[in-house]
Amino acid sequence: MARSYAQQLNISMTGTLGVLLRGKQSGYVDAIAPLLDKLNALNFRLASATRAAVLKCATE
Repeated sequence: MARSYAQQLNISMTGTLGVLLRGKQSGYVDAIAPLLDKLNALNFRLASATRAAVLKCATE
């Protein structure tokens, strides 16, 4: 609901994976893969193809 409302207001959004990628690009995060593993343990829904794409973008 919040996402659709933000879209109606033309507010840009960044999801969890985008935040992790920006963190790595900025040097705040050394590696994304261990964080994705922790999210997986918390039942964060992430398709394997999406995980692979994120890791590729992060050069991991």
